[in-house]
Amino acid sequence: MTKGLVIVFGDSTAAKKEDSVRPETGWAECFEGYLAPGWKLLNYAENGMSSKSFVRSGKIEEALLRAEYELKKAEEDEECDTFCAYFIIQFGHNETKTSEDRFSLAEDFRGNIVSKMIHPIMKAGWQSVLLTPIPRFIFTEEGKVVNSFGEYLYTLHDFASDADYFIDIHSLLSDLFEKAGKSKARKCYMNLEKGQCENYKNGRIDNTHLTEDGAAFVAYAIAKTMKEEGLECIR
Repeated sequence: MTKGLVIVFGDSTAAKKEDSVRPETGWAECFEGYLAPGWKLLNYAENGMSSKSFVRSGKIEEALLRAEYELKKAEEDEECDTFCAYFIIQFGHNETKTSEDRFSLAEDFRGNIVSKMIHPIMKAGWQSVLLTPIPRFIFTEEGKVVNSFGEYLYTLHDFASDADYFIDIHSLLSDLFEKAGKSKARKCYMNLEKGQCENYKNGRIDNTHLTEDGAAFVAYAIAKTMKEEGLECIR
């Protein structure tokens, strides 16, 4: 039996949320249900993270040590024939933040992900799954989803081949949202009417973060694509 880990590196769009901000939900909170038996999810995504601040946080080293520890446990498990780890990497929402600890130029964005994440993962013997960021809820008058990430999105495509797997979830979700229409896509994001929920009695306009339904939809789309790519971690 193959067992393993799926480890998520990312920002607030994937991170676990406190009850005080619900219904905001990170997509990785909805992902574990798609894992095959013997696999478990470790979510290292955190609110506000850019690729730069994530590198500085020590989370990469922590996750690699955890994977090594789980491998040693698996070697003593008679039911486990093979142990694998997939590292899902998704950044882009916070690269242009003006604070020194988060801002990255596009070329530094590449270095943060390739040199500081993908290469150490590869060296440890694990697999990397690079994702583009989820789109923001911003549409043109013609009903097309806007690329709000500019050159950072294009840069991800430029170094996609450095990862073991590349999933352009931005394009996939953009296509799905455009087909569904703006009014349906809006329900995936934290755009709330006044009185709609207890935590946001005065409503909220947030075109970046996901509702529970939105997170579930994104998690499904990612899992479905990983399954189509043949990753055995997905049931």
